[in-house]
Amino acid sequence: MDALKPKKFIIITILKMKLNLKFYIVICLLSLLGHAQEPLPDNPKIGLVLSGGGAKGLAHIGVLKVIDSLGVRVDYIGGTSMGSAVGGLYAAGYTGKQLDSIFRGIDFDVLLGDKVPRPSKTFQERINSEKYGISLPINDFKIQLPSSISRGQNLFNLFTKLTLDVTAISDFSQLPIPFYCMATDIETGASVVLDSGNLAEAISISSTLPTLFHPLERDGALLMDGGIANNYPIEYLKTKNLDFIIGVSVEEDLLTKEEINSISDILAQINNFRSAEDLEVKIQLTDLFIEPDVEDFSIISFNKGAKIIKSGEVSVTPFLSQLKAIAKTQDYRKARKKIIDLDSLKFSKVKIVGNEKYTDSYVFGKLRFRRGETISFKDFSSGVNNLLATNNFESFRYQFSPLSNDSYNFTGNVKETTNTTLLKLGVHYDKVLKSSLLLNLTKKQFLLKNDVLSLDFILG
Repeated sequence: MDALKPKKFIIITILKMKLNLKFYIVICLLSLLGHAQEPLPDNPKIGLVLSGGGAKGLAHIGVLKVIDSLGVRVDYIGGTSMGSAVGGLYAAGYTGKQLDSIFRGIDFDVLLGDKVPRPSKTFQERINSEKYGISLPINDFKIQLPSSISRGQNLFNLFTKLTLDVTAISDFSQLPIPFYCMATDIETGASVVLDSGNLAEAISISSTLPTLFHPLERDGALLMDGGIANNYPIEYLKTKNLDFIIGVSVEEDLLTKEEINSISDILAQINNFRSAEDLEVKIQLTDLFIEPDVEDFSIISFNKGAKIIKSGEVSVTPFLSQLKAIAKTQDYRKARKKIIDLDSLKFSKVKIVGNEKYTDSYVFGKLRFRRGETISFKDFSSGVNNLLATNNFESFRYQFSPLSNDSYNFTGNVKETTNTTLLKLGVHYDKVLKSSLLLNLTKKQFLLKNDVLSLDFILG
């Protein structure tokens, strides 16, 4: 009889588990039913969260185009990485169609590469850029790899140009649509909310893809792409007293074992573990979750932007009835953003901070403008290229502060380069030397602040 007791216990336990499972399912169904029956209030407040994903994030533009066409009003936006770029510009007043036109007109090779135009370079820099293909920093007699491919200066210039009319707004909750974006503290790995300051700088930081762009310093912290720590920042929208939240995610799915064929695949899989797990939880916080089909594209497929944007438009189709119901209660149409004149920028006051080795006169001499002058943004950008072509500065960030007389106060923040020694490599072929390896050792500030020692070696 004692031998039968364990079996009886097992049977009772299984029955309890079945009852508990049925009870759990009933509770979930009742909860879902109650949620589904809860009507939206008239004129509901709508939140929108846009994930990161590099070029895949261009699908957000397609989603916004449909949202605009239906007349859905967005009351708060949160974004990460490419989601912060699209979301930040939308929050600044651009429509989905305007964003479509802007991004289709961008040369992403120039934007991401930070190539300085040839006329902006010194004579010696022009020669070296044509002879040498690789440039490696030397620190304490050790050859190092560069920290990034690009400074991200062209990206910052673009965002500044597009947000110049809202540059006076330092509290992002006061933008045409309240906004925040995410960054990652590289020192601690913590997620950082950017909801104030310079909008162009904030979305530049949030879009700073690892290895492609150099990390940026803000308030003493070294920050870069927000998607590293939080690629779908919906939790902050949940605190904004909203009635309905729309989420758009272009995150990569985890690879199957058949798809993992290289080191890069393994690294990508490891990187996606955390974000994939987080997304599953955060989807439950989303009232309407949209996931564009972007599996055929990569994070650098900017040359396929038109197709990616179209995939975003198509992804909204299953949710048209819900969005139309929302739009019907809002009675709203987003107006096109008025584009301001960028051909006559006048500076009342100008100031440079962060320079220690180089004088204000040197910096403004490269920028080619002075206080009281009127220039176009195109000429201003050319001046920035002149400054960076010296390779004396790691970064140049600036702020336009508008005044009542249609002029601006200008503050430029330079970060002088700490690495002054470079090893440059190149390959050459001619009929005399045949194939040869070119080496160059460049030492800046060898004796004076603005001198250059350059030694060339030819092995062949």
